[in-house]
Amino acid sequence: MNNPMPSHHIFSLILQAEIEQVQGLLALLEEEYQLLQNTSLEPLEAITQQKQLQIEKLEASVNQQNVFLQQQELSTDRKGIEALIQQSPADSPIRRQWKEFEQLLETSRKQNEINGSMLTQSRHQVTHTLNLLRGTTQAQKIYGPTGEAQSTETAKLLGNA
Repeated sequence: MNNPMPSHHIFSLILQAEIEQVQGLLALLEEEYQLLQNTSLEPLEAITQQKQLQIEKLEASVNQQNVFLQQQELSTDRKGIEALIQQSPADSPIRRQWKEFEQLLETSRKQNEINGSMLTQSRHQVTHTLNLLRGTTQAQKIYGPTGEAQSTETAKLLGNA
């Protein structure tokens, strides 16, 4: 006799896959953070590619979750997930998994913001250094129609005679 797997068990498996995907993403974000603190930025490209792959895996898991929720005639948002959690038996691991998933997402979001700030700061430092080498100062800049700073005169390269 073939007994169908209970819906809460299927959802638990989906959540576990999502947790593993977010854990992988968080590990990459933490590795990226360590690289950003060092002066050698060469490995960042590899981390960026790995992050993209990890995000694609997570998106696939979320799509699987959405299909499952639709099959259960639940909405694919937080309300649908909470309804499924409420319907599940008290001994189901779903509650713990959902909480862990949410915590991992929040930690990943914060780490990503920190990394983004570090990258922005680094980009500004490089831009400032390049402007100095070109002989362009901030006082010579205006904002263009796209909001980007533009020089008001032709740059004077330090290396020109």
